[in-house]
Amino acid sequence: MSDASPELRSPVAAIRTELEVALVEGEAADWPVVARTALGEEARLERLIDEVEAIWAPIAEADDWSLFDAKIKAIRRVGAAMRGEASITP
Repeated sequence: MSDASPELRSPVAAIRTELEVALVEGEAADWPVVARTALGEEARLERLIDEVEAIWAPIAEADDWSLFDAKIKAIRRVGAAMRGEASITP
């Protein structure tokens, strides 16, 4: 999960930064642009979570904990895919 963690945090950090800057700018901030940017990052976060869930669902349903290696490989695939280094599928 550590591979995926920075990718999941990145959209959250972008939303926070966008909102903090806009709050400092006050009335000068272009709030429709701020909202569109935040919504775009939220959509990105939602896609990342969907990808993680898609990989984890079959693993989580398995009763055989000897699949630990498969879990680690899946996490690494998600991390690589989120960084654009590989496909999410093996």
